[in-house]
This record gives sequence, structure tokens and C-alpha cells, in this order.
Amino acid sequence: MLKIVFGRILVAIPVLIVVASLTFFFIRLAPGGPFDTDRAAEPQVIKNLEEAYNLDAPLYEQYFDYMSGVFVGDFGPSFKYPRKTVSDLIVDGLPITFELALYAILIAILVGIFSGVLAALKRNTVFDYVPMSIAMIGICVPTFLMGPLLVQIFSINLDLLPTQGWGERSGDKILPSITLGFAYAAYIARLSRGGMLEVLGQDFIRTARAKGLSETRIVIKHAMQGGLLPVVAFLGPAIAGLLGGSFVVETIFNIPGLGRFYVEGALNRDYMLILGTTIFFSAMIIFFNLISDIIVLILNPKARTES
Repeated sequence: MLKIVFGRILVAIPVLIVVASLTFFFIRLAPGGPFDTDRAAEPQVIKNLEEAYNLDAPLYEQYFDYMSGVFVGDFGPSFKYPRKTVSDLIVDGLPITFELALYAILIAILVGIFSGVLAALKRNTVFDYVPMSIAMIGICVPTFLMGPLLVQIFSINLDLLPTQGWGERSGDKILPSITLGFAYAAYIARLSRGGMLEVLGQDFIRTARAKGLSETRIVIKHAMQGGLLPVVAFLGPAIAGLLGGSFVVETIFNIPGLGRFYVEGALNRDYMLILGTTIFFSAMIIFFNLISDIIVLILNPKARTES
């Protein structure tokens, strides 16, 4: 297993280098610059700013300077927040984004597994059709539409929950967490149902029933360990997706997390902020995928030989 893990890590390093390189050159192709504003500044002021941030150097020189800093954990200064580095902004925004992702994945796991297992045990009944229909809606409705819908229902119509914020008023974390976790709950529900149906039809389950074991023990002790393997494999990309995709929810609910910094960086042509957050999110995706693979290898020894 250690060989597999080290192999994934060795592959991850060039992947991150490619992501950083492509992002560096692509953002330079976008029209406009970091110091373009509605009010035109004096040419000398622009020149001084570009000199201060090394933007007047040749592009290849800027690239090598930036990459040499990335290798030691320095993502450079932010253009929009001149008193802070990109690393400072990541440290400021990550706890909020991580907390949002944590609540969302807990909602997704609890709701998704319960719905999927129930649907598998009550196949072709109302307990199967209703959860799977809701899951299909969750997969089809995008986050940027689900958020305003929940705000319209629970904040405007029913006046039960705040419309925005994070930790400022009671209940302001509920709607963002549900918005972000709903789609993933839908995926987990369908994966749980499919995995459980496959396991429940195998011979060892029929043998356990023939021995007189209770249905509860069969489901919890025997069926769920194998039936939920697809869910475990999905959790790595899901957690990474929650962290990387939180910028939509953070923008809708005005949450001061890392995702909002990413959006502001894109709107303000803050090259360093875009680069730093992109590299960080990419590293998180690779990390959580690796954790997910390790857990699958532990739970399913057959996967070690197949890998």
C-alpha cells in the first residue's frame, strides 16, 4: 500500500506544476490588468506599481520568480490587499471555508446514506421512489439556483433564517450548509442505493439470512461495509469539490471565506491571488483524493492487488 501512496504523491507533484504553469500564462492572456480602474491613473503611477510588483520584467522571468517562491510556500503579495500576502488571505479564509465544507459534507453523508440504504432495503416502493426522485432533483439543480430558492422560501417567505452572513446571527450557517451539501447528498444517496443493492444480492448475505441473523445485523455488519465502498471512494473528490466549489455559496450568502477571495481575485485581475488560491485548491483536491484512496485500500484488500 505504501508503494501505491508514494506513487500517487510522485504523480501529484508534476500535476501541481502543470496547473500552476497553465494558470500563470492563461491569466496573462485575459484582457485588462491588475491596475486598470474606471479612473485612469497617471502613466508614471502605473509604471511604479508594475515595477514594485515585478510586472515590468519579461514574462519568463516573472514565471521563474513566481515558481521559485511557490516551492518554498510563498504565493506572493496580493494586488487588491497590499498589506497582506496571498498566504495570509488563505490562512484567513480557509477556516471559514473548511467549516462550511465540514457542515455540508456531514449533511450530505447523513442524508445521503440514510436515503440510499432505505431505498435499497425498500426497493420499488414509495421509500425508494421518493428519495431517488429528490436525489435526481438535487443532481440537476445547480448550487447558484438552489441557494436563492432556499433564501426565498426560508428567509423571505417564512422569515425563519438569515439571508446572509456566517457566525454573525443565529442560524445563519444553516442555509449555506444545506445549499452546498444538497447536491452531494443526492450523489451519495444514489451511490449508497446502488452499492447496497449489489451487496444485498450476493451469496454471503443469503447465507447470513439462512443462519437466522437479524436483518438489522445483516445490514449494519455485513452489507454496509461493502455496499458503502462507492461512497467512501466518492468522499475524497466530494470534500475537495466542496472546498473548491464553495465560492458560489460564499458569494450568494456573503461569507468571508477563501472562495470569495478567489472570486474577488478574478474580478480584480489579482494575478497572485488567483494563482495562489488555484494552486491551493488543486493541492486540496489531490490530497483528499489520496486520503479517499487510502481508506478504500484499507476497507477493500482486493483493491491493493488490483492497483
